[in-house]
Amino acid sequence: MNFKKRSVILCVIPCIVWLYFMANSSDSDPSRTTHVNSWIGNASKNVSLYVSETLKPHILPKGFCARESLLLVIVNIRPENFEVRDILRATWAQKRKFTVENPRIGQLYPICRFLFVLDDNITFYFLVGEVENNEIQRKLLEESEKYNDLIQERFVDSYQNLTLKSITMLKLFHLHCAKSHKYLMKIDDDVFLNVNNLLEMLENRDCDTNLLVGKLMRDTPPFRDPTSKWFVPYESYPEEKYPDYLCGPAYVMSGDVAVKLYRCALETPIFFIEDVYITGFCAKKVNVAPQKSSLFSCYQDRNYVCLHRHVYALHHYKPREIQKAHRILKEDSCPPPGSILETITALQITSRQL
Repeated sequence: MNFKKRSVILCVIPCIVWLYFMANSSDSDPSRTTHVNSWIGNASKNVSLYVSETLKPHILPKGFCARESLLLVIVNIRPENFEVRDILRATWAQKRKFTVENPRIGQLYPICRFLFVLDDNITFYFLVGEVENNEIQRKLLEESEKYNDLIQERFVDSYQNLTLKSITMLKLFHLHCAKSHKYLMKIDDDVFLNVNNLLEMLENRDCDTNLLVGKLMRDTPPFRDPTSKWFVPYESYPEEKYPDYLCGPAYVMSGDVAVKLYRCALETPIFFIEDVYITGFCAKKVNVAPQKSSLFSCYQDRNYVCLHRHVYALHHYKPREIQKAHRILKEDSCPPPGSILETITALQITSRQL
């Protein structure tokens, strides 16, 4: 090999190594810096700049979505809310098991009649974004190792990025969960979920497609007050009203709708109000009508859970109230419906909340 060829090779190899490093380094990852103080203005609203199907999440549970179940629940929660996650794991997001009676075995061996222990028909994961605090990140890694139910995706976790958070939820479902789960639920961490009621509704449906259901918001005008955190100037949205959409704290969709909404989001400029964007703009573009259900509450004062034991999701519950509501329903300690005791108890709890 002559000197010139050797020199060219020596020059080319470092360039290839450098290009490989740049292509795989986190600094070249556009979603790494997805922190926008305001989507109103000059910030690019191109979703493809912030959501990647090729870059893996920072944290992804082992065997994510490998187990089949009817419903996948993604809990939208802040990274630093460690205590809240523990409370949810001990209440409505707990891993539940139940026994199945086998009559044939029971006839032969009565002591073995409850032989099979099965997982419940629901799966829970917590979705968080990036944090700058190294101590919080260390604790997140430890939490992931302990519980294997935490997802950390490639966006900065902030209120302004809630739309990106939900798009990421749809991406995860599309890539990993569409074949193993029939339904997807998005829920916030200040919601009390009555799991049994929701599962019963989904199990009794005639079909498992074309569902987008929650607390329906109709004829809602944009906030034009510049001091509001939901302020939307006319140049960002000139219409007088939003399309019908579902209130953000809790809503459920079938798997086919989740995939449609995700594909739509990839082609729809970001709008920072998450529920309007996902269940309003995108749902309208793919011809999916959000369905009204009075069994989802939204932005309402906390109420005595026994008065709403038939409801799927109750919003504005503090962590300790979630614990109490879970205990009351689990122990079946509600007063008889319509009784004087139920009314008195409800009034006492309401007065303490004022």
